[in-house]
Amino acid sequence: MPSKFLPYWMTPAITKAAVVMLLTLFIVSSAVDLALVSVDVAPSSTVLNDVAIAVIATGVMLFYLFATHTEHIFLRAKERMNLAAELNHHLKRVLIEIRSAADLDDRAERFRLIDQSLEEADHILIELVPTVNGERPPRYSAMRRS
Repeated sequence: MPSKFLPYWMTPAITKAAVVMLLTLFIVSSAVDLALVSVDVAPSSTVLNDVAIAVIATGVMLFYLFATHTEHIFLRAKERMNLAAELNHHLKRVLIEIRSAADLDDRAERFRLIDQSLEEADHILIELVPTVNGERPPRYSAMRRS
């Protein structure tokens, strides 16, 4: 969701990464400071504290970005598989209806059933395709016209 106060690149995923990084840095820095205080070394007097924080922060950020990138690739692939399965199911049913309509002797009834089947195929392509996503399994139930 775009905001007029945030730049276009500040997506929810990036915001989440920033919050995870903030919490991780806070916890690690506090733990390192406590460890240094316990051995009577002032945290501000050592550069190792800063180096450890930077290395841990980089590792956590890289791991998080890799995990989210992999998850997005998986969800896109799952969405395409669900779309193909659902379209296959519904369009196969429409083609079977057209095939059975072709067997009719009454020309007017045959054309009516074929037109009805083509409208159903059009309805499937217009209504079904925009609703498929990778989070839900395909809907194989009969589609209802509105």
